[in-house]
Amino acid sequence: NGNTVKAFITAIGSAKETIALKAGNYTLLTNLTVPANITLKILPGAKISHSTFTLGIASRDIGNMPFQWLSGTGAVTFSGSVCDAWPEEFGIDGTEDQVEMNYAIQALHKGTVHANGAYVTTDTIVNKSGVNLEGPAGGFGNPEFGIDYTGSGSAIMLSGNSDVTVSKLNVRVNNPA
Repeated sequence: NGNTVKAFITAIGSAKETIALKAGNYTLLTNLTVPANITLKILPGAKISHSTFTLGIASRDIGNMPFQWLSGTGAVTFSGSVCDAWPEEFGIDGTEDQVEMNYAIQALHKGTVHANGAYVTTDTIVNKSGVNLEGPAGGFGNPEFGIDYTGSGSAIMLSGNSDVTVSKLNVRVNNPA
């Protein structure tokens, strides 16, 4: 559980180690920061339920396939060696996927959010300085990938941001009449 993860982190101290989270639910009962000397290796089926608590991670390994391993509304912060995020890590469900897209954007200090799937959004995706949005290689123009936006405002907000690139990302805007 979440207390066990925190106990492992405390026991490890400043040693360089990896904590592998196997399939199961890890519930946090308090804020948790995983320091840079510890890599969280997230295995398929593992899920950290952080509720409204904050979770800071400086090094994580999710393998080659992004999957949901986070559940909660508390702030998640990726730092250190973590410079890539996927909305799937936060649980895409095909409705209001801007929530998970925004979680992925906000989690990164600087880096790239990989939008490699199909997403349905009803509100604005708000990007921030230093975070790029990127679709899959070969995905541009392919209707199986991208964002289907049905809101009434902007699909993606970039204004006021610097050091931002949006690439290979299909955005289909279907504003209601």
